[in-house]
Amino acid sequence: MAALYRPVMPEDDPGSFSQERLLYIFYQMLGLCALAPNICLFVVLCYYKIYRRDYMLVIMLCVTDSVNCLSIIVMGSTLFKFYDMGIKENLFPLEDSWICAQHAFVCLRLIGNTAGPLFQVVIAIDRFISISGSSSNVNKLKQAAAVSFVSFILISIPNISAILEANLHVNRVFLHLTVLAGLLAYSLDLFIYMAISQEFRERVVNLLLCGIKSYKIWSKSTQSRANRSQTAFK
Repeated sequence: MAALYRPVMPEDDPGSFSQERLLYIFYQMLGLCALAPNICLFVVLCYYKIYRRDYMLVIMLCVTDSVNCLSIIVMGSTLFKFYDMGIKENLFPLEDSWICAQHAFVCLRLIGNTAGPLFQVVIAIDRFISISGSSSNVNKLKQAAAVSFVSFILISIPNISAILEANLHVNRVFLHLTVLAGLLAYSLDLFIYMAISQEFRERVVNLLLCGIKSYKIWSKSTQSRANRSQTAFK
């Protein structure tokens, strides 16, 4: 224990630990909220054969966005435990840069931040080739351009903040805001596609209605089986 942890020092600002702990709970909640649209988008794109064929790159981009959302959730959980230990046991983890780099959320962020831009570049090349050969892919190009532009703007903010943090003294409030901007970027793809494409919007609604109907049928059948079991025991 003594080799891995150190006592909390006054310069750690222990008075702010409670606020930091609440903040990282908030991170986890927002990460889950951002993950939900990605799961919905992934299900819609994989459920319909036409989307599986034409939107494979978008599906992969959806996966990388989900990885980034998971990294925020894991980061919130990890840092919450650190500050919780600081409050309850007056101890802080003693870690160097190598140990920090081995945390799960750092690995997830590395995967998401590397694969995401790579897939966006591949999508851009694919759409350029498609539009140069046929004018029937104009709507797909518009959708990909809208998603890529919004993602570029919002994802660039956390990357710029990381550079500033490494070289300059940056206010922590600004750094937290950049994380929130990243989460917003990771969750927007579904809503952009729904806003641009009426067909996609109708398919999402139909799939949700089918899911609700299936759940009601399953719930009724489960309830009827439970009632029959109770009647049999009587």
